[in-house]
Amino acid sequence: MKKFLFLLLAVCLLAPAGLFANGTENNYNMDAGFLRNPSKNTETKSLNAIFYNPAGTAFMADGLYLGAGNQFVLKEYSHEIGGTTYKADTTTFLYPNAELLYKKDNFAFFSAFGVFAGGGTLEYKDGSATLQP
Repeated sequence: MKKFLFLLLAVCLLAPAGLFANGTENNYNMDAGFLRNPSKNTETKSLNAIFYNPAGTAFMADGLYLGAGNQFVLKEYSHEIGGTTYKADTTTFLYPNAELLYKKDNFAFFSAFGVFAGGGTLEYKDGSATLQP
């Protein structure tokens, strides 16, 4: 029984780590910097390191860094079923992100805020194929 509980505890502690092991497929919307230059996985000189290369913050110059940004997302989704096309073209005006990093010698503290891996809404004015009877 003790082995089972230990194994269960180990799985519970290790399982969440896999949830964050995504990759560039999900990194595109963490800040606007990735849209300008998608090779951010080796970043060591700017606040983008918080998202794409947290270990890279150790190589930044000592000091306090603050950053904030916003993205305007012009999106158009559509799908066609049985000759009928359903469209949604809602624009997202507020897609914020903010970062804070303090680096001193071998210590770096950082925090980030944003609407990661999602955000915004869709409105299908003529309905959607998935919602039709």
